[in-house]
Parts: sequence; C-alpha cells; structure tokens
Amino acid sequence: DLAMDSQGNLYAAGGFGNLPGKRNILKFNGATWSGLAANDSSTFNGFIRDICIDKDDSIYAAGEFYINVNLSSVRYYVVKLTDTGWVEFGHVGIPNSIQSICADTATNIYAATRYINTTLQDYRSYIIKYDSATYKLGGGDAPGYISQICTDLRGNLYAAGAFRDNTNNGYLAKFAGAYLAKYVTVQNGNWSDPATWAYGLVPPTGAHVTVRHQLTIDVNVVCASLTVDPGTPDVIVLPGVTVVIR
Repeated sequence: DLAMDSQGNLYAAGGFGNLPGKRNILKFNGATWSGLAANDSSTFNGFIRDICIDKDDSIYAAGEFYINVNLSSVRYYVVKLTDTGWVEFGHVGIPNSIQSICADTATNIYAATRYINTTLQDYRSYIIKYDSATYKLGGGDAPGYISQICTDLRGNLYAAGAFRDNTNNGYLAKFAGAYLAKYVTVQNGNWSDPATWAYGLVPPTGAHVTVRHQLTIDVNVVCASLTVDPGTPDVIVLPGVTVVIR
C-alpha cells in the first residue's frame, strides 16, 4: 500500500523488512528511502496490508500482524507511529486480519475486517470506528467481503469489495450518517456476561444490539434496538426482568 503526507513524503508498506520474519514501512523523501521506527520493527510480525495518514500527518498501519492471546487465539490490531515507536491504537482485539484502514477529517480511524465464526460459517464483513482512541462497532454488517474503505470530506464512509445486488451486479457501498454503537453476541450466554459479547462488551443503556445466539436476559435492559438474526435460538427473559426498546 502507498500513502502520502502533507509534506509530499511517500510511504510504502507490504511484505518487506530489514529483519527475518519482520515487516516495516518505508518512507521516501524525494531522494532516499528509509525505514520507520526500524528499532521497533518487531511490531510487524505479519504482512502490512494497509496504511493511512490523518490530517495531522499521524501514520497508522494494519494488516496481518497480531498478538498471541493464548495458544489457540490471536488478536489483530491497528498501530500508530509515535515519538517512541509503534504503539497499539484503540486496544481492540480483532479476531481476523484487517483488510483496510482510513482516516476522516476529524482524525477518527476506521478499519474493515471480518468476524469469522468457523462453527457457524459466519463470514460477515464489518467496519470498526476508532473514536478518539476508543472504539465503536458500527455501520452494520457489510453486504459482502470488504477489500477497501475510504472517507470523503463530509465524513461519509465508502466500502468496496465483493458486493452484489439482487441482479448480481457489483456496486460501491456507502455508509451515511453517524455510526451507531453495535453489540453482537458471539456465543450462547447471559446478557450480563462479557463472554457472551464480541470483545467482552456488555451492551450499555441505549445500545443497538444484534443477537445471533441463545441469549438469556438476566438483568433489566434498555436498548435502542434489538435485532434477532433469522435462525437464532431462543431469547429468554427471566422472571422479574424488564426489557425496554426505545
């Protein structure tokens, strides 16, 4: 991938690096190429799929590099270049490689990825918005595999990939308006249990919630919407518990 800052410097990322098995981003200043944060190149233990630069010339990277959570799980992430080297940005554990990232005019960062549940063969694409170093799952499930995202000057977000309409024609997808927080179940469980939800996020009051597994609502909840996917097992409300959707 290529990106350019406001000073005209060109940056390139991919599968190259100065250490075996490590990757780095190169900077071209019009005369020579140099590596960025070469002493911290161990950050990239996998292919760098995409880079972006925000309006303040901060540089971000994402792709197939990860942190081992345990012996059977890895966590993919976005990094930002700081004065002390590359640091993890937003602290979001993503269960699959990141396909594309971009920045808007407010320096929010977006990342396109896929949540893959191999048991249910769930290959839905989605986009994460990092808002001032926090994050929101937003925009809903994309209609297909996302390969690239970008924003315009008005803050609209666009996605390209394997999208098809009902006549099998490809198209460019646009996500208009503000992103709504989205909370999705990842396994059967209780509403109050973080393990039930993507990234351990129990939906707060006013959340937009999607249920894809058997869910027991064991606490009083107030949400903006509650969507139950077709084929989802029962949603059980325990006695004495209230559910308000508004």
